[in-house]
Amino acid sequence: MVNNDMNVKARLQELTQARGWTMYRLSRESGVSWSTIRNMFQRNTEPTVPTLEALCKGLGISLIQLLAEAELTLLNQEEHELLMKWNTLGPEDKQLVMNLLSSLSRRKG
Repeated sequence: MVNNDMNVKARLQELTQARGWTMYRLSRESGVSWSTIRNMFQRNTEPTVPTLEALCKGLGISLIQLLAEAELTLLNQEEHELLMKWNTLGPEDKQLVMNLLSSLSRRKG
């Protein structure tokens, strides 16, 4: 079980809402049963590591990214906003952003 001072479930809700997803959609995308997700949020059960890994895979992030919320306090507001938007992008959009950033950094160098 994962029992941490930070609220992992609140972070999952934040990421899900940022994508405009329902918890049912999170269930479909992650392969985690709807009843498991419902129990996490309605009955306040703690998710296991394999459950968190599956949810993260469905969200397109790593478990490290999910658990790094405590580290986000080291970021300024602009960096935090950029990271939150990055986490909502799909793989193709992430590649487009990376290509743009590479192009911009070459212009400055």
